[in-house]
Amino acid sequence: MSEPKSTSAWQPLTFGGVAAFGRSSFARLLTFEAVAGCIAAVIILWSADKALLPAFEEAITKIPAEGAVRNGRLNWHVNVPEKLGTGKFAAILYLEDAQVNTGHVADFQMEILRDGIRLRSLPGTMYLSYPNGWIIEFNRTFLEPWWGAWSPVVYLGIFFISLLLLMAAWTLLGFIYAFPLRFLIFFYDRNIDFAGTCKLATAAQFPGAIVMCTGIVLYTLQHINIFGLLIFTATHFCLPWIYMIVSPLFLQRVSASIGLNTNPFASRMKEIDPDEKGLPRES
Repeated sequence: MSEPKSTSAWQPLTFGGVAAFGRSSFARLLTFEAVAGCIAAVIILWSADKALLPAFEEAITKIPAEGAVRNGRLNWHVNVPEKLGTGKFAAILYLEDAQVNTGHVADFQMEILRDGIRLRSLPGTMYLSYPNGWIIEFNRTFLEPWWGAWSPVVYLGIFFISLLLLMAAWTLLGFIYAFPLRFLIFFYDRNIDFAGTCKLATAAQFPGAIVMCTGIVLYTLQHINIFGLLIFTATHFCLPWIYMIVSPLFLQRVSASIGLNTNPFASRMKEIDPDEKGLPRES
């Protein structure tokens, strides 16, 4: 089998392209991480704007004009509708009785209770209690101008937090995956050091990120449901392992890099003087 040709590290979609990042500089890898992270963060922000935040904005207009959280209890003294806000995939509900089972209203539900907030989705339920000893304004009079003033900051926060978390996750996973990948590279007899292995393992995350972004777009456009999004999520975790198993085959072998396929005595035989061989010199 002939040695794979080297590929420049400019695209992480093919096995050879991912392998090329193992030989590239950290600056090039970081640049691609930043570009991929920005694209993914924009998609996350767009999805939140279309599917999640409208429910929050509608809920602000329906909560009472007066009210606050005092000593871990929500004090609303007027009748409040159960459904405060609904979006494509999110719903914000108000429940006087925490024992009431609302069933499946949306893929992501926020239930405002007297003593806390309950978050419900397909993966499970999370309960957050209101802090004791605090007074938190929780009314339309406060939240409407607050959202009007701070919504651009919230959007920027979603973008930059998503970007930083993605880049940190790819780098950390690349470092963790490098350890089992080193054993595979050893058995493949490929010439790459640990730093290069980390870069290769990090680049192997990019195809999975593309799959996940595709799933988010299709989910936001309502072409797939929450179960379809879970399939995309599972695929995006499995895909990097496929790239890490196959991509090292596109690296140079150790034997080729140290020249074991050449005759080490060839150059020496050409330099030996005829007298050393006991042969007569030509006149």
